[in-house]
Amino acid sequence: MTDIVDVRNYTLRNIETAKALTSDFKSKILDFKEMNVGAIQTIVTGADVNDGSFSLEVSLLCDPTTFITYPGSERSMSLECSNFGWSLDQVILSWRYFRVCYTRGSDTMGAVDIWARGKRT
Repeated sequence: MTDIVDVRNYTLRNIETAKALTSDFKSKILDFKEMNVGAIQTIVTGADVNDGSFSLEVSLLCDPTTFITYPGSERSMSLECSNFGWSLDQVILSWRYFRVCYTRGSDTMGAVDIWARGKRT
């Protein structure tokens, strides 16, 4: 069963809590149905190297096998910057479903919290 998180109507939602950075992962699926603006944020704590990367995957269908990487969404961590955000406007929100993907670097510790909010303006 696929976990789907409704991130609509001004509700700030915690998508992942203290998700370990020691291996690649894909977050729960975020449903932005009928929203025309939104945001997704990652907050990393305790990472020792900070050389992994995050990206967004999108799909029109709520089927994990149909997701594709959204062009230009990759964010690479560094010692100077390990927290990221994506602002979602009407163009990117033509996709209904999102998920955050993490590609592990050489970190042996650390975790990430992922937050999201959708708004209809």
